[in-house]
Amino acid sequence: MQTTMNILLTPEQLAEAWWEMDTEQQAAFYAHLRRIAGFRLCMQAACLTRHIVETDNTDARDGWQTLHGHASEYIQTAIDIRAGNALRDIRRGGA
Repeated sequence: MQTTMNILLTPEQLAEAWWEMDTEQQAAFYAHLRRIAGFRLCMQAACLTRHIVETDNTDARDGWQTLHGHASEYIQTAIDIRAGNALRDIRRGGA
């Protein structure tokens, strides 16, 4: 026997589910989102940003900026650190 159900999550339930994920699961969430959305992900982010600004949703704006605004700067710093560490290891003759 097989049962199929459609469950609609509220934005609050989806946010709580994401928050309860560990780092690996959250990364998998974003990877899957990118796979299903493709190039449209960029457009959706722009539309979401516009909606947040136009509706003056302070909580959404603060959450969006905190999560995504800092991530861009952090990822570049993390890449720079990894590249620096790799260069140091190469100069020392190790891997």
